[in-house]
Amino acid sequence: MMQKRWLVTVIVTPKARENKVSYVSYSEDLIRVRVVEAPENNKANMAIVRVLSKYFQIKQNEVILVSGSTSKYKKFSLPGNLKIFQREGSLDTEKLEKQGYLFD
Repeated sequence: MMQKRWLVTVIVTPKARENKVSYVSYSEDLIRVRVVEAPENNKANMAIVRVLSKYFQIKQNEVILVSGSTSKYKKFSLPGNLKIFQREGSLDTEKLEKQGYLFD
């Protein structure tokens, strides 16, 4: 059985002072990320992967860019079994799956 995934919109601010997750809304499936790297030669995208993997305590290869590689609005696929789901307690993974936010 394949692992369920969480589809999330990431809004990126490149050329920031530091790499960090600055905002997370689980109800809106939205994350704002600031990265030091410039948006050239895929550097900013790779920095986003590193920042998200560190923030959610997952491996970098579990953070998948789905769309928006040249846009500040990107779609990423993250594991649906993130520790944050249990910590928040507000996300019902069955409900998210039915609504199409979690997928195989």
